[in-house]
Amino acid sequence: VVSTQSTGKQLKNKIILMATRAQQKDEGICLSLWQPWASLVVYGIKKFEGRSWTTEHRGKLWIASAARPIDPQEVATVEAIYESMGIPRSRFPQFYPTGALLGCVDLVNVLSQQEYLEKIPSNKREENDSAYLFCCERAQRISLPFPIKGDHKLWKIERNVVQTAQRALLPPNS
Repeated sequence: VVSTQSTGKQLKNKIILMATRAQQKDEGICLSLWQPWASLVVYGIKKFEGRSWTTEHRGKLWIASAARPIDPQEVATVEAIYESMGIPRSRFPQFYPTGALLGCVDLVNVLSQQEYLEKIPSNKREENDSAYLFCCERAQRISLPFPIKGDHKLWKIERNVVQTAQRALLPPNS
């Protein structure tokens, strides 16, 4: 007979071990995006991010918003596109912070434009004519985005910033 107390303790230890392993695999690789796309990625609304270049990186990918000022008309247009794809208005961010670390996703694959058109059903595709599409899953936001200066393409976040960001992550889809 196994007591529920020992089973609960084993489960807690397993969760701690999984979290530790996940943090160990987190290299702090980050991608800066313009708003509103950066927030839509960490909210799990935008699942494919187009790039003119590819990467071998797979796994946790931090998302930062560029410092470029937001164009309210562009935000409204992009939100309308996703709303027409069945995303309820209640899922959109209330704010689109710039120059900030926003959260992370798991980069699970990179598809060429041709692969994207062949493998992704038309009702799941986002309008995108980029050469490569980063396939993003398991989006997580940071509870309170914090200022960060980004860079071009993929760049590395300092280790202490990664550790702070990991502690500030909200559960997926919250």
